[in-house]
Amino acid sequence: NIGRIGSDPVLKQWSIDTIAKYPQMIKDAVLDLTCATASIGFSYTEKLNNVRRYWLSDGSFWSINCGNHSQLPKVAHETIADPEMRAIRFHREGKKDVVLCNWQCHAAWQVAVHPEQISADYVHELRKGAEENNDILFAYFNGANGDVVSKSQVASYQLPISDADEQGRLLVPYLEKALANMTPAKTGKLRMAKGHVDAVLKSFPEELLKKARRVADCEDHAEAVALRKELGFVSITEAGSILNHHNKRLRNGDTMPIHLGAISFGDIGFAKAPYEMFHTNGKQVRVGSPFPMTFVCSLTDG
Repeated sequence: NIGRIGSDPVLKQWSIDTIAKYPQMIKDAVLDLTCATASIGFSYTEKLNNVRRYWLSDGSFWSINCGNHSQLPKVAHETIADPEMRAIRFHREGKKDVVLCNWQCHAAWQVAVHPEQISADYVHELRKGAEENNDILFAYFNGANGDVVSKSQVASYQLPISDADEQGRLLVPYLEKALANMTPAKTGKLRMAKGHVDAVLKSFPEELLKKARRVADCEDHAEAVALRKELGFVSITEAGSILNHHNKRLRNGDTMPIHLGAISFGDIGFAKAPYEMFHTNGKQVRVGSPFPMTFVCSLTDG
């Protein structure tokens, strides 16, 4: 639990020791750089999905936001999620190939039912299987991983999955399918662009901020749950989010810059944003991209 690092001396020391290793790791990686050729490929992950919508074997679906709406009309899986897995393979003479993978990723696993499974551990299982099965080095890039378009009402079918780790293992064959259908990619000059959008920061009434502080400062979990119900908060997280938003407004003023960026070389492009982009928007970026292979990367640069 990342929230415990500040108060737990073991976790705090672990955090310090881990961060201290990063500069040397980056230096080692830079020294390992070598010329490479690139190839690109993709596959479709069919009924695997992780966008706050969970499909059950009877054709109904379960949603964090909407509950079970089994009476809703069924629609194609592709209309509500992004099933495309994209891969770039760099071939290095005398060294292991490096594979970059881009796919939808959302760290939400039936929160109301199994809160201990809120995890992106399937990324680890995907990396582990990819490297062990294919003798490669593997890196994962979050795709457009936001919820479906607001107020969408959809139903379809999903393979039964017991936990996050299993989804990671189920993803490995789809990556291998992409690797088996690679085509050479042209490489060219490295090009970069960046810009920003000024996001308007919301202001909150002082009375609401006082209530949020009461919830956030309550250290006993059971008491905090009772308090947030009493004060009308949907969740404990909501109180923290309000205070976080308020503090950003104190630091930044009425607006805060959201930094966007793009990188390209030859046939390959990366579009990056520091938030959870909706799947629909991610598809729009790829359709509008001039590159044969475009990685849409969410949750970048803070």
